[in-house]
Amino acid sequence: MASSLSEIQLKVAAFRDERDWDQYHDPKSLVIAITAELGELAEHFLWLTSEESRHLPSDVRGEVGQEMADVALFLLNLANSLDLDLGDEIERKIEINRQRYPPGNSDPRANS
Repeated sequence: MASSLSEIQLKVAAFRDERDWDQYHDPKSLVIAITAELGELAEHFLWLTSEESRHLPSDVRGEVGQEMADVALFLLNLANSLDLDLGDEIERKIEINRQRYPPGNSDPRANS
């Protein structure tokens, strides 16, 4: 079932097109939708300790997975709306980060 990110992005575009949803998928609306879905994802972690957040019950993990998928789908729709290949953008960002944060930088907060 594994697919490349580019293949998934094409599937997302086809799903959108089959339903004529492009009319609703302007960048502004998609960014707002991503923000709303991130809020729903964050709700699952509200008030948990770091340790608790690492060991979610299986039912909560399933809900978290669904929220993560919602965020990813809207992000892919945004990439489609802006005619960007998200996989290529991620590869570019990894290379930028590789140059910016060479091995030996152990501060995990330096990740963007």
